[in-house]
Amino acid sequence: ENPSYINLQTQITSTQMDIETTRKECNLLKVKYEEYQKRVENTPQVEQEYLVLQRDYSNAQAKYQETMNRLLGAREATGLEESRKAERFTLIDPPVVPEKPDRPNRLAILLIGMVLAIGCGIGFGSLSEYMDESVYRADELAAISGLPVLAVIPYLETEEDRKKMMQKKWVWIVSTAGLVIIGVAAVHFLYRPLDIVWIQIIQRFSIGF
Repeated sequence: ENPSYINLQTQITSTQMDIETTRKECNLLKVKYEEYQKRVENTPQVEQEYLVLQRDYSNAQAKYQETMNRLLGAREATGLEESRKAERFTLIDPPVVPEKPDRPNRLAILLIGMVLAIGCGIGFGSLSEYMDESVYRADELAAISGLPVLAVIPYLETEEDRKKMMQKKWVWIVSTAGLVIIGVAAVHFLYRPLDIVWIQIIQRFSIGF
């Protein structure tokens, strides 16, 4: 094949591609031109709508001002201001804080919670005692082994046992104090504020005496 022919064919193909790319760019520019042309054509319409809205706002503001002027004139003519100054209101019953909330029934919730807590405690205690397989008495050992118990060695309390007993006492004291605090907090937040409860107690005692 002739190299000159091949080179010329390549140039023709490249030129055709350039022409196609240029044609696409021209179409895109034409679309953008039409879009801009529409915007330019719509600009006077938008400005006209803005002027109409501005005129309506001015008319509404003028009507409002006119209405306010008429209202002030009517008040001055009928003497409403003087009659309002002459009015006196007497508060017969002072506002009272309600003693009981409308909803929910906090006392019922508190009682149900206490019953559930006591029931759960008794249930867990009974369950732990039922599942405890330790032997504490001689008759239990005799019943399990089927042999008579000849002698029973008493439990000797050591210093470590006394420390554990003291720790258990402190744990019991702290737990009791915590339960008391939780109970007081539950009364305050779930039933009724403590200051209102205290006022009611004082009022009942004063009425009783």
